[in-house]
Amino acid sequence: MVKKISCFVLFIAVLLASLPAAYAASLTASTDKRAVAVGQGLALVLSLQGASPEGAPDLSALEGDFKIHGTARTAQTSVINGQLSSMIGWRITLIPLKEGTLEIPAFSINTDQGVLKSEPVTIEVAKGNAPPASTQGKGAAARDTNPVSATATLSKPQAYRNEPVMLSARLIATRSMGDVRIPELNIPDAIVEQQGEAQITDEMVDGRPAKAVSLRYLVTPLKDGRLKIPALVFDGRIESDQPQRLFSGTMTGRFADPFGMLEDMGGFAGLTGYEPFAVETDALVLEVKPPPASMNPWLPAQALTIKDDLEGARGARVGEPLTRTIRMSATGLHGAVLPGLEDRMDPQLHFKIYADKPEFGADVSPDGKTINGWRQESYTLIPQSAGVLILPEIRLPWWDVVQNKMAYAVLPARQISVEPGAQPSQSAAAQPPAPMTSPQGRDAPDAAQASAPAAPVPSLLPEPAGVPFWIYALLAGLSALVLLMGAALVQMWSRVKRDSQPSPRRAAPDAGVSRANVDISALKAAQTPEQIRQFLQDYAHAHWGLAAQSSLRDMAVFVASRAPDADVAVFAALEAALYANGPVDVAQWKERLLPVLKRAYTAAPPPRSQSALNPS
Repeated sequence: MVKKISCFVLFIAVLLASLPAAYAASLTASTDKRAVAVGQGLALVLSLQGASPEGAPDLSALEGDFKIHGTARTAQTSVINGQLSSMIGWRITLIPLKEGTLEIPAFSINTDQGVLKSEPVTIEVAKGNAPPASTQGKGAAARDTNPVSATATLSKPQAYRNEPVMLSARLIATRSMGDVRIPELNIPDAIVEQQGEAQITDEMVDGRPAKAVSLRYLVTPLKDGRLKIPALVFDGRIESDQPQRLFSGTMTGRFADPFGMLEDMGGFAGLTGYEPFAVETDALVLEVKPPPASMNPWLPAQALTIKDDLEGARGARVGEPLTRTIRMSATGLHGAVLPGLEDRMDPQLHFKIYADKPEFGADVSPDGKTINGWRQESYTLIPQSAGVLILPEIRLPWWDVVQNKMAYAVLPARQISVEPGAQPSQSAAAQPPAPMTSPQGRDAPDAAQASAPAAPVPSLLPEPAGVPFWIYALLAGLSALVLLMGAALVQMWSRVKRDSQPSPRRAAPDAGVSRANVDISALKAAQTPEQIRQFLQDYAHAHWGLAAQSSLRDMAVFVASRAPDADVAVFAALEAALYANGPVDVAQWKERLLPVLKRAYTAAPPPRSQSALNPS
């Protein structure tokens, strides 16, 4: 009995003596994989036990063979038999940059226990994203050691300068993954645009279900020569192929097992965890060719066409607006680089032209290899003279990248038969508006002709003796002229008096602005082009029945349809001044607008109150 007690005491003494050695300060290095492929990630774990570090480990020795994609620091503290034990670790995600046998060098770190050093680790790296030949794991059978891969391809290996090329990138995983980050692509000397959101699809890889993440980038080179496209790096978390252990002798376990006594118990079902991954595509090179011809603008494309649509050409009249829509379509070119055609529309100045803001965009073909760009322009054309007017042919040069030669997109010429404008009404003829001058310097039709007295009507009575007939005719003409002038003066005086007095019966419905508040005299208060536009919108709403926020183009069309001889170009000039945002002569705008508003008012009296059409 005494002998047994002595053996037991000796065993306890040896066990207690071994505890300090078990928790002696140490620095160890390990990896979660010993075999990977170029571009695939692995985790390097540095574990510091029994000591406090005086800084972080120096990782510069990894440069050249590996890309460091991320680091994370962990700490664990435990108390066993009254002794405090600490474990500090660093998890570094590495991406091998070359194939073959690579060595992760030894690391050293300064601690309160002195300088500690780890042992080097050797790994095998296979070529590309292909699965490596070897596997890892204690007693593990061969399985997919590389469950994630990434590829990148270009729609063509060569392109001209300014010719867009489609870059397609794919991430494929045969296990469940999450927290995937989409890579950003920045290329010097090129414009990069991501086309839509990432697409996630289900696929089959070697008979196994897999998830695929697909991305598309439009790359437009801006410089000749070799354009280097860097590798795209995907990272996230992927399901581990090893069960997560509750007890482990390393920092990765949930609970510490310093003696490794429970290691052979294996894992527990339902505790499969996730591990980080990082995988990158191959870097690519695009050969960029210089333009072979002198063209401005330089338009390299597979196809380029121009079409138009003209509304209102049948029965066109002087002063009445037409609408022309031009659409350019390009295969292999973005719509943003297609030029505007306004300066080629009417070099003979047969029309007044008002251009809307152009629209452009691009669509990608279903196979992701071709981009189809488009640009659409809309113009309002107002004929300035009667007769057969010609819109000339438009020829746009472009470079055919398929045939390697210059080609032309042609929009055929158009002939438009324009009739004279509508004759002014009798009531308008009775008004004596002041003569105006158009923006091109041509005098407007003489308004005095419209106010000329009616021709004298011959009398059917016998001519009195001794008095010549022409005297009676002259007196009758003078009388008619005096009557017409008097009627015109009375009408003008009534209108001026009515405009100068507020009329509560003509209140604008939705904005609370009466016609009296937007009388022509209110134009004097405007001090900036923006205030002039606001006045015109209020005036057009109250007097012409247009929408409360009508555009200047809508106002020009309204005035031109009712007063063809009015200076409607002032609206376009005002719009250009607003876009330019430069110094302007406000007084000059007021002088040009005043006769236009009076002419439109005379040609078409204002509508009745529209409160019934716009209930509040």
